[in-house]
Amino acid sequence: MTDRSKTPYNQESMAVDESPFVQELRRHLSEPGPWARRFRQLAQAVAGCSDLRCEECEDVLDLYVDDELAGRDVRRLHPLVWRHLRTCDRCRQTHDLLADTLSRERAGELLPVPRLEAPRLSFLQPHPPDAPWITRLRSRIAGAPFGLSFSFNLPYLRTLLSPPFPVAARAEEPFLPLATHLLLSDTVPVGEGTVAVEVTATRRPDRPDHLHLRAIITGSAPLPQNLWARLIWDDQTRSGPVDPQGGVDFGQVSLTTLQEALEAGEGSFEIAFEAGR
Repeated sequence: MTDRSKTPYNQESMAVDESPFVQELRRHLSEPGPWARRFRQLAQAVAGCSDLRCEECEDVLDLYVDDELAGRDVRRLHPLVWRHLRTCDRCRQTHDLLADTLSRERAGELLPVPRLEAPRLSFLQPHPPDAPWITRLRSRIAGAPFGLSFSFNLPYLRTLLSPPFPVAARAEEPFLPLATHLLLSDTVPVGEGTVAVEVTATRRPDRPDHLHLRAIITGSAPLPQNLWARLIWDDQTRSGPVDPQGGVDFGQVSLTTLQEALEAGEGSFEIAFEAGR
């Protein structure tokens, strides 16, 4: 009789007492491929030796702690998590903190979380498509300088500036009452206060083909001293400092050119206030 304990481990020696099915299985497992990989995965699942990453453990740690505090057998219900916590200091610390917090919460030892007042974020609300303008306020959380802009809706401007545009009657006197049209009037919450902005367009009898644009900005709290304003119209930009009374003069704009651009539905029209120049 052959001494099997001294026989080298090879396919020929093991084939003495094995059935053809077992021999075929050994041949598949000895070759790299899906058979060997699937068998190893099956063996790990049967033995319960699958490795668990920290991220996977943290994803189900709340369920584990909940079952643990309820007195359930977590070693049977969550064997992989239970085994991972035996060897991972990081996840065990997270487990201990979570278990302590939930235990104190159930015992009524934790103070209730205060209800915070909802912040005023009206400028983040979606604007309807027919809104006359879109207001944008630069966030100051990261220390950015003050910035406030208004992008006009072109159909809205076209309605305001389409003929007949109001104009004062002609006369020989050089100083006549001017016909002024209000293009924008808005109040924007900024921090604990508000900022009010008005933009007007004036048409003089002696220059009926031009509009004189001017803006005024005021705040419930003092505004930055180095505040500038910009008018962005198509590829043109006009800017100037805001005076101590909050006013800025953008000068004359061709009414005919502006109306042609509005009729074509092209370009943009924006008023912006910025600090830091």
